[in-house]
Amino acid sequence: MVVVLGSLVAQTLFPDSDPVGQYVTIRGLRVQVIGVLQSKGGTGLGSQDDVVLAPISTVIYHLGSTRTATGGLVVSSINVQAVSSSQVNDAIQQITSILEQRHNITNGQDDFTITSQNSLIQSLQNSTQVWVILLGAIAGISLLVGGIGIMNIMLVSVTERTREIGIRKAMGAKRGNILLQFLIEAGLMSLIGGAIGVLVGWGISSLISGVTVGGQTIHTVISADIPILAVCVAAAIGIIFGLYPAYRAARLNPIEALRYE
Repeated sequence: MVVVLGSLVAQTLFPDSDPVGQYVTIRGLRVQVIGVLQSKGGTGLGSQDDVVLAPISTVIYHLGSTRTATGGLVVSSINVQAVSSSQVNDAIQQITSILEQRHNITNGQDDFTITSQNSLIQSLQNSTQVWVILLGAIAGISLLVGGIGIMNIMLVSVTERTREIGIRKAMGAKRGNILLQFLIEAGLMSLIGGAIGVLVGWGISSLISGVTVGGQTIHTVISADIPILAVCVAAAIGIIFGLYPAYRAARLNPIEALRYE
């Protein structure tokens, strides 16, 4: 009697040797390993690497323990593969019709559930969309709070440097020069904060890369466009929220600014 092991099962049982040709015991039955499945990872139906495949005759006569009242073998699930993706719906209809005939169902109230990869993909897409909206809202609130913080800091800076602004205007600086100076300062402040955030995120991604959780190994990928976009957005937020403080500094009367203490 033979079995084929999933990659995770093979790694657990035979971490330092080739499992092919070895023997394992399942419910008191000694069987030989004739192959190992290629790693497939997890899906909505569970991990595809944490499985053991055996001939149906072995399962029915030697491994199956749950029986019906008439002595038949209880089957909890059946995996079916369609010949092509375009015929999945036809296969579902045919399977539904066969099961309804076998279960004597005439009122349409099926006592079974049929799940296809298409429905799982649709569910995952819906869940992903909800997470995108949620994370986008959190990011928007964070940017708003950060922008307000930058604006408050720049307003304090304008107040503390009122005499400096008055001196610069008295020496010939124009409103545009003052406006540009404070916009650059606000943009640089936000840019540095964004760069620090990118570095922290890169460090955390590097730390968790390769960590195994629930039998699945996490692999993180950092593409160049994401950090660049994040830094650009941070700089833009600083400039946008720095407009009012910069405008306020540029509108200061040089005479009143020189008198400020």
